[in-house]
Amino acid sequence: MIYVNVKPALKLFIGAAMIIIFLFIYSKITPYNEWQLIKNNNTAASLAFSGTLLGYVFPLSSAAINSVSIPDYFAWGGIALVIQLLIYGCVRLYIPTLTSR
Repeated sequence: MIYVNVKPALKLFIGAAMIIIFLFIYSKITPYNEWQLIKNNNTAASLAFSGTLLGYVFPLSSAAINSVSIPDYFAWGGIALVIQLLIYGCVRLYIPTLTSR
């Protein structure tokens, strides 16, 4: 009997789903349509969006490597999502003119 470990593949698909969910939520809470700005070759928007994505993907990859189970991975991915969005909200409160520059 051959034993196949499906956990890495499952983590890959779960991670991709969590990234898509994060990008959807982030693009809905920001005041501008980042996708349209990026399509219009706005370098600042693409760099900011890429930085936000990396800020979520790094903790998510760490969670994928260090989690002991799939529910643990979900939990840490959710925690990373909430923290990233909270930090964005706090920065927007601290610098209200951030999006008008």
